[in-house]
Amino acid sequence: MFNWMKRVHKHRCNCWMPRLLRRILFGVTRSDSNFEVERKYSISRAEYKALGDKLLSIKFRYVGQAYMKDTFVPVPVDGDMCRVREETMNDRTKYLLTQKTWVQVDNERERKEDEEQITERVAQLMLDLGQRLAGAKLLSFSKDRDFYTRYDAEGRKVTISLDLVEGLGEYSGPYMEIEILVARKCHVNAARTSIEQLVQEVLGETRPVADSYMEMLKRSASR
Repeated sequence: MFNWMKRVHKHRCNCWMPRLLRRILFGVTRSDSNFEVERKYSISRAEYKALGDKLLSIKFRYVGQAYMKDTFVPVPVDGDMCRVREETMNDRTKYLLTQKTWVQVDNERERKEDEEQITERVAQLMLDLGQRLAGAKLLSFSKDRDFYTRYDAEGRKVTISLDLVEGLGEYSGPYMEIEILVARKCHVNAARTSIEQLVQEVLGETRPVADSYMEMLKRSASR
């Protein structure tokens, strides 16, 4: 299934498809790269129903709900990620292309994220090419996501998402995700500390960090 990855890797083109698509098609809005300091936690159904009010009580602002369908395009480097997201919010649908790579920051791994908005045409071409090259149906799942935001003491934007996830097999269900995007590596540790404190504030306890949705999806699909 992944023999094509080796050919791509030989040419050192981990992000080859997005660059190719930008040369072929228009309609790409590019954002700057960030370090995505993110932690995900499995929560109960009761917590999922109650946490919205809890977040409002500690000064988070409700942003809204989005339906997201994420489809993963195979990449040459194991663990890296290339994702096409169809996101509908307030009756408007947009398409996002996200690439993530692992980087080492003070003996822990974090994701370096590069995300850009693309047109529906680019998204479909991306998925068609990915499926042809993979020789199999691409892995995907969906979720309903409620967004809440506030700023921490250092002025960093904190986003908490309450997700109801489908398509992960036994891993489907409710999750809480906390995310802080920082532009510089030197700010990563402060973001980690902020998340650790916030988990205690929101859940009233520390809790094991869940794997990424992509890893859960891969495990589910392999069984």
